[in-house]
Amino acid sequence: MPRREFKGNASWERVAAYLEAGPDPDEAERVPSLRARLGAPLPPPRVARAVEACRMGASPDVVAGHMDWQEFEGFCAALLEAAGYAVTKNIVLTKPRAQVDILARGNGVALVVDCKRWTAGQGASTLIRAVDAQKKRVDRLRALYPDAPPMAVVILALRDEQFRYADGAAVVPVHALADFARNVEAYSELLEFH
Repeated sequence: MPRREFKGNASWERVAAYLEAGPDPDEAERVPSLRARLGAPLPPPRVARAVEACRMGASPDVVAGHMDWQEFEGFCAALLEAAGYAVTKNIVLTKPRAQVDILARGNGVALVVDCKRWTAGQGASTLIRAVDAQKKRVDRLRALYPDAPPMAVVILALRDEQFRYADGAAVVPVHALADFARNVEAYSELLEFH
């Protein structure tokens, strides 16, 4: 059976069918290669299929639109791992309780990522609140990981937002995550490091 490809901007229905389908005969061959590329335990099946769909040409924002918030976080972590980052997910901070969705270390920086599966664009005040909350988490993370490289706040959104930077943090749509992760040094003058 020939390998399935997604040309250009694959339709919403075609991506949904791919994510929901059971494994095809070639998938048994592709999944171990995904595990080898990520160098980590294999993500849940739908997340693994989502990463594979992107490798085959599907747009990450179309793929992510079919996921719940937990799958979206796993998908974003898998994309960062595929870009060469060492990823720690769901870091729970106590007193007061808070959670960091993803800490991704690589390319001389640590990206402290807050995954936002917003379905509509957000205004400046919502973004500033999200950035301020994440900055507080970064300050607490710095105490837990004193040897980590400089930390930057990233708000990872399902869709394009009106703003790309907010108060020293990057606001990155999921379709631009791979490029941002590979070229983070090009954005360093726009980011506030902790």
